[in-house]
Amino acid sequence: MEDLGTVWHIGGSQMSVPMCHEIKRRGYRLLLTDSNPDCACHPLADEFSVVSVYDKAANLNYARSLPYKPVAVLTTGTDAGVEVSAVAAYFGLPAVDT
Repeated sequence: MEDLGTVWHIGGSQMSVPMCHEIKRRGYRLLLTDSNPDCACHPLADEFSVVSVYDKAANLNYARSLPYKPVAVLTTGTDAGVEVSAVAAYFGLPAVDT
């Protein structure tokens, strides 16, 4: 199977479950970050790290630690637009100026 890359989903609440399933269904690896290691989406993740959804600096620090560039960064069911855009911009992906 072709390696399509990894999608980083910030936040893993119950509201994010459909999106995380869709990421996996489309053949992407799922990197999930959330401050709760028992979040609803954790079992779906290929990689998981404890990072607060709403901590821009922590998300950027985690981004700098990754040995690869995700193909997308997104969130569902959160108000983490600033954090998602900051991380996406770091990787040169489409983002809103933060």
